[in-house]
Amino acid sequence: MSSSHRVFSNVRSIFSLFEHQLSSNRICITYHRQAWTYYDIYRNVNKLSLFLTDKIKPHDEVILYGHNSPSWLISFLALQTRKAITIPLHSSQTTLLHTIQQKYYFTHKKHIPILNVKDHPRKEESMTSMFHVPSILNQIDHPTPNATFLDIDPADYVLQLFTSGSTSLDETGGRAIKLKHEHILSNLRSISERIDSKEQDFIQSSVNMLPWNHCYGLNCELLYMIGSGKTVHICSPHDNIFELCRTYHPEILFSIPKFYYKIYHRVLQYPPLFYPFLRYYLFGSNLTYGMVGGASISPSLLDFFHNKMNLPLYQGYGMTEASPMISFNTPNENKYGSVGKILSCNSVHFVENELYVQGSNIVGSNTTLKTGDEGYIDKEGYLYITGRKADRFKLSNGKFVDPVAIEALIEKLPEIAQFFLYGLNQPYTIGLVYLNPSCSLPAIQVLSIIRDHCIKHSIDYYIIPRNIIIVNTPLDHVAKGTLQRKAILKKYARTLAECYLFRQSTKKN
Repeated sequence: MSSSHRVFSNVRSIFSLFEHQLSSNRICITYHRQAWTYYDIYRNVNKLSLFLTDKIKPHDEVILYGHNSPSWLISFLALQTRKAITIPLHSSQTTLLHTIQQKYYFTHKKHIPILNVKDHPRKEESMTSMFHVPSILNQIDHPTPNATFLDIDPADYVLQLFTSGSTSLDETGGRAIKLKHEHILSNLRSISERIDSKEQDFIQSSVNMLPWNHCYGLNCELLYMIGSGKTVHICSPHDNIFELCRTYHPEILFSIPKFYYKIYHRVLQYPPLFYPFLRYYLFGSNLTYGMVGGASISPSLLDFFHNKMNLPLYQGYGMTEASPMISFNTPNENKYGSVGKILSCNSVHFVENELYVQGSNIVGSNTTLKTGDEGYIDKEGYLYITGRKADRFKLSNGKFVDPVAIEALIEKLPEIAQFFLYGLNQPYTIGLVYLNPSCSLPAIQVLSIIRDHCIKHSIDYYIIPRNIIIVNTPLDHVAKGTLQRKAILKKYARTLAECYLFRQSTKKN
């Protein structure tokens, strides 16, 4: 058993994961080319915890607002020492910021778009304290203040996250999910067990692009890397991800499929002879593989990066309610098209093809998670997700359509930035298209390209869109790129209806 396996097996809290690495003098994170060792972070956690001793009480809910940064991590760890519950919100989540009511706000930003008393009269009375973390840390001169940390129980709640799936979003931006230390640690133990000891020892750093207000970026990258004593190089909103890769030469990247689709279109502009140079230019010299989650990714794209770019990508599957991982592929166990084998913390079963998950990582009083995803497990134990039950719609001819798979296929085209397929109770499908900025083709030509692409990939004729509507602004989506289907339908319901009426009246004439 590697040292990382032992750490994940023995700790009782997320903060303990971090404490286990203090004996080394390793770099924990870098930010704007400055390095912070594990002890640097700990010293500042101590400062902030001491400052908060008489201000934050156990089980207080605290908003942590802003993008990934050292002060974000310091705040998150310090709040654990006070047994508080952290609600991380990214800088882009202003809707949620104005909607949820909390008394305490932590931020590393000097200005926070939070108070509009006319629109939110309760906000002024509910917000009692706002803490600008860098200012607080600068005020405390003592290098090693002696803060008294509260004992953390594995059953304590530590996080409140918001789901980002397109079918679960409501007017506040998502459902609130509360996670305990034991939920997250259970998942991290299973992840660590699945990864070979030699791989864990080889991986030393990642360049971080995923926001920590989402379970995937927070648990699978930040907490896993910290628990393993590794280094996370933070890519701030002003950084270039590829420049950071060339500077730090990470061994692993955690990302979403959209990131690789963009690279794929860029790389295709060059002959294969240039691929080795492009690989180094984009990712540095040490990158061994990438972990991909948050949305589906086509087997052909996985094959391209593996065989053309010499960069294996391993797909996983999870949900916030599962803390978050349910399954994932690894270098030793991998099948294109699948989302890997089920983690040991989970057990799964299917009801009418819908996946249900049970396990110590499942959040809520009901320990059975109804995922809403349809799929199957093959004879070798690999899980396949075939579509989302709520996203499927039936045409008037009785045929069912899984729009997400078709949208992912069409978005591989270099002309298409986003595609939304619709056809509920209609005789055929039509699509909403947001073009890439470099494309200026007329709609009829874009439709022809889409139809040819579908035919090439053997898509059934009744699924191929008969018409498209080109929109001028991006379609509603969450940070990881998933389309917000309810919001899109609400915004374009009249446009879609008029398109069907126009086509039908044209046919009659």
